[in-house]
Amino acid sequence: MYGKEDLDKCTAEPTAAGYPGACIGRLVALDANGAPLVDFPGAEGEPGQSRGPRLALLGAPWPHGPLASAVGCRVVLVFEDGRGDRPVIVGWVEEHEPATAPAPRHVRIDGEQIVIEGRRRIELRCGKTSLVLTADGNAMIKGTNVLTEARELLRLRGAAVRIN
Repeated sequence: MYGKEDLDKCTAEPTAAGYPGACIGRLVALDANGAPLVDFPGAEGEPGQSRGPRLALLGAPWPHGPLASAVGCRVVLVFEDGRGDRPVIVGWVEEHEPATAPAPRHVRIDGEQIVIEGRRRIELRCGKTSLVLTADGNAMIKGTNVLTEARELLRLRGAAVRIN
């Protein structure tokens, strides 16, 4: 995940005593409990390999909303007792150039429902079938065959309803 330019930014080269300094890593995901998983350079073995993702402690809150929106962002890490398996996020790297990381994705699962939010558009595709939802209120379902079933009443409601 990291190239030479990322390794040059790491001041925490592992030693026999562990990681003595700070390191720039990346928040790559959240685990099922919402805890941060980070990746960072400096793996044991070949240069350029990553150590992660590793579960990290959160020492600095994400200042821009839910932590899920920070996935993909670069983080400043230190290591508890110098141990590479105990990263602590102590800061966030503010990007002042156009971000090359994908836009943050939000998925909320609370045990009863799943909410997927997109600012402009959400598209689900499988083979020749697609479901597209847009911010302006359009919903499009396309497929070779589309089946709608209702055990009770099926309503079609709109200012105009066209069939064929």
